[in-house]
Amino acid sequence: MLNCLIKLLKPFIFLATLAWSGHTFALVCTSAATGNWNVAATWAAGCGAAGPVAGDSVTILTGHTITTTANAAAASLTVNASGTLNSAFRITLTTTATIAGVINLTAAAARIRVTGATTVAGSLNLGVSAGNRFTGLVTLNPGAVWSATTATVNFRGGLTNNATTFTAGTGAYTATTVAQAFNGISPIVISTLTVTTIALTNNANLTVTTALGGTGSVVNAATGTLNIGGTSAITTLNATAVGNTVNYIGAAAQIAKPIAYHHLGLATSGVKTMAGITVIAGSLSISGSATMTGNAAFTVGGALNYASTGVSTLTAATPISISSYNQTAGTFAAGANTITVMGTGANTWLKSAGVFTSTGTVVFTGVAPQIGASNFNNFTINVGVGNTASLTGSVTLSGVLTLTSGRVSTGVNTLEISTSCIGITGSATSYVMGNLRFHYPTAAGTITCTFPIGDAVAYTPAVIAMTGVTSTLVNSTLTARTDTPDHADTTASLSGIVASKSVNRYWTLTPGVALTFGTYAATFNFVAGDVDAGALTANFNIRRKRLGAWSSPTAGAANPLNTTAAGMTMADGFGEFAIGETVLLSVAKSATLICDPVNGTTNPKYIPSALVRWTVIVTNSGVTSVNLSTITDLINFNTTPDANLITGAGGGVGCVSATGTPESAVGRGFKLNIAGDTRPGSYPKFFTTVADGDAAEFNAGTVTINYALGMPAEGAYLAGELKPGEVAIFYFNVTVN
Repeated sequence: MLNCLIKLLKPFIFLATLAWSGHTFALVCTSAATGNWNVAATWAAGCGAAGPVAGDSVTILTGHTITTTANAAAASLTVNASGTLNSAFRITLTTTATIAGVINLTAAAARIRVTGATTVAGSLNLGVSAGNRFTGLVTLNPGAVWSATTATVNFRGGLTNNATTFTAGTGAYTATTVAQAFNGISPIVISTLTVTTIALTNNANLTVTTALGGTGSVVNAATGTLNIGGTSAITTLNATAVGNTVNYIGAAAQIAKPIAYHHLGLATSGVKTMAGITVIAGSLSISGSATMTGNAAFTVGGALNYASTGVSTLTAATPISISSYNQTAGTFAAGANTITVMGTGANTWLKSAGVFTSTGTVVFTGVAPQIGASNFNNFTINVGVGNTASLTGSVTLSGVLTLTSGRVSTGVNTLEISTSCIGITGSATSYVMGNLRFHYPTAAGTITCTFPIGDAVAYTPAVIAMTGVTSTLVNSTLTARTDTPDHADTTASLSGIVASKSVNRYWTLTPGVALTFGTYAATFNFVAGDVDAGALTANFNIRRKRLGAWSSPTAGAANPLNTTAAGMTMADGFGEFAIGETVLLSVAKSATLICDPVNGTTNPKYIPSALVRWTVIVTNSGVTSVNLSTITDLINFNTTPDANLITGAGGGVGCVSATGTPESAVGRGFKLNIAGDTRPGSYPKFFTTVADGDAAEFNAGTVTINYALGMPAEGAYLAGELKPGEVAIFYFNVTVN
């Protein structure tokens, strides 16, 4: 009976033994020694007889190396520091993997698949394994090593890479199933990345060296940098987040995806095609030896940075707008396109190296752009009325200067237009503050050019008409500027301009060394606010300082808001020009009772036959010579001229013209003396009172003094010339009737 019962129970005992050896409930398996995964002796008590199985929690302790000899499974796996797991087979984990030690996948058939989160602080060496899948988030902590050669990897929960080493190898990486993100501070470099269906958000520094593809989308977030080294066939790339950067870094030719970008970089080498790209909200940077081609018209909200050693040429008829321009190498050829520069402040246009070429126009529209040394073709200032563009280096134009609105301040630099100066204009709201250099074309006739210059307050252009220019256009340069207030020499009473009756500014004209011409005329314009109160613009003259000396060019028109000098030659030269009244000339007339025939010279009275002396004093207290002409004065009809100019001395008899003592000789009734002169002729001089053609005469109660006859040309003096500091004293006597 017992034997029969045993026979009946044997199958059930065998089944129970099988069930026990595979254990159907989760165990905790902790390594006890180095060994194989499926050997009981490898594990501490409490693990199954055949080692860990699906559902178990596995820990490989420090110093132990575990090797799988077949596919292995567990719920979770922890590899402690200095612990190692080697596998040529599949490892399946239904919850988490925590790797502080090392996992080595050593064969193509090997793979690891983790349903939960994977955290690596040690090393995960995927080698040539295929089909690795991480359903949860993969976190690579500082110090971690991710290594692969041709391994393929599928991410379904994202990646945070703070690893010390991330080597993805050449295998294909995919992101699928659910939306996920790449994060971390360490670069993620992958050969091929395919995003299928889902959205992958990149917050990290991600480089895809060969191909970025798939039917999903990549969203480059604000902190993300996406470097594309090959193709970019991904269905959707979103790169509009403020701060994000997309760089095309391939060594070969690439086609940039035609989308809107924030920061866009074209780097390394090869030709980058920009067709269809119209909006770059941040900067566009071109570097290495990469070049740009096939562009559409586009707007760059930040800087266009050109650091490539190559040559990039804008496609014809594709105007671009940029905030600023920074070139440090290579050649950027704008062609006939218009470049609108919208930015303001420091380094709005900075070309420290390289070549910029253009046959089109560069337009500055920011309120205060700073423009460095560069060459342009057409150059337009449209910065707004009252605003100022500043040159931080000298600028040369080979085309047209257009001043639309706002000013250009050159500082110590120069704005030069190398084409003909004819037709260049400015206005009261748009002009050049500082050094403006023009080129005059060769011409036998007169070439008139207006230098649209001024200062921070007013537009005060200089109009220079040059006749007989024989030098070539390239050599015929003239630079003009205007400055305020009065010239220092005017303030110091050295210029010949009266400081209190002047235009409170001066102009400087500087010729090129090879400029040759016949004559020139200069008209300097000013505003009412420049003119001193009380100054008479009709009396204004121009004074020129050249080689340290002041002189007076031939005077032209003196109008209320401009003054002209004409007939100046090459020998006369250019220099600094000041405008104002040029002398302080005073004329004083007095009548003094000398004597009478009763009292003589003692307490004389105005009685019949009394002798009165008339004196006319002309004083030049200015700083330039004046040429005196004539003075006519009406004398009282109740007097008789003293034809002999008697002294009046000698009592009553001496007070009578017929019996008194003449100063000179009988019949010489006029006397002229010059105080302070250096003439070679002797003074005083005496003249008759009759109309005999000498320097003075009486006629029907009127006296006429002719200074040109009385002060003839002699030595360095012109006829009638009264030099600064000299006084002309002219006097005669009359007898009271």
